Amino acid sequence: MAGTVWYNLQGGQKAKASQVNSNFDWIEGDILPMNAGSQTNGVYDFGSSSFRWRDGFFSRDLYMGFQGKLYLGDSSTYISQDATNNLSLFVNSTVSIRCFSNLVRIYPVNSNTAVFGDTYTEVFTDFVIPAARKLFFDGDFSGNTYIWEQDPNQLSVYAGGNITLRFFSTPDVRAYCNFLPNAAETRNLGNSSLWWNEVHYHTLVSHSLNNPKATNATAELKKVVDFKNKNQYPDDVYVPADTTTAGEGIGINNLLSYMLKSIQEVDDRLNNITDNIADLSDRINDLENP
Repeated sequence: MAGTVWYNLQGGQKAKASQVNSNFDWIEGDILPMNAGSQTNGVYDFGSSSFRWRDGFFSRDLYMGFQGKLYLGDSSTYISQDATNNLSLFVNSTVSIRCFSNLVRIYPVNSNTAVFGDTYTEVFTDFVIPAARKLFFDGDFSGNTYIWEQDPNQLSVYAGGNITLRFFSTPDVRAYCNFLPNAAETRNLGNSSLWWNEVHYHTLVSHSLNNPKATNATAELKKVVDFKNKNQYPDDVYVPADTTTAGEGIGINNLLSYMLKSIQEVDDRLNNITDNIADLSDRINDLENP
């Protein structure tokens, strides 16, 4: 600044013009707060809550003291710095956004109301998460519900700390859980146009006791077993209802085995009948030709 000496001017006494001019020199260049002729720090304000400057024009930087606040319109909306150098935006005296050294945390006003962009007009084109990082859904960075690129090109879904699905680039999906319909007998696996190619299973249980579609090959079997009558199924075929199923059913594996055994029995009976007919034909022939 231009001023180098500050002159204390006393009321009722004459002052030299040079002293007055010297004091005015202090407002040239940089303006620093003064107290009794000495520079002071953090004592005086620039304007007040009642008397404010209208606009401020700056061509470079605006510095704010450590842990100070930059108010925006009123005392409840401001930007502040905490003791660990985190920067926070407060709206209505409640933190809305906090910037840490390596992340940004958003605090919704009400639970489950935070939105990225405007729901109806403006949304983010892409939401990018760095590789091997997690996207949490329960509002806690140490939570147990998240999506995770656990391995390159593999996306895993965790619920309650347990993996439920993993998506591979092959593309395959591996399930670590049971797939259940929302209600019994309301959802299909495939449809008349889109069929699954192969089904590999260990045990398949059907909960329908209706007749299978009849063919000529099963005509004789139907005479042996009434498919609608579960009481005719052996114990190892019939599956009673329990607390985890929608009703009684039949074990498909054991039923197929039972059906094959029944068909074999029918075939054996047919062979015996054929042999008996042949014997009877021979006896008739002997009677007709003594």
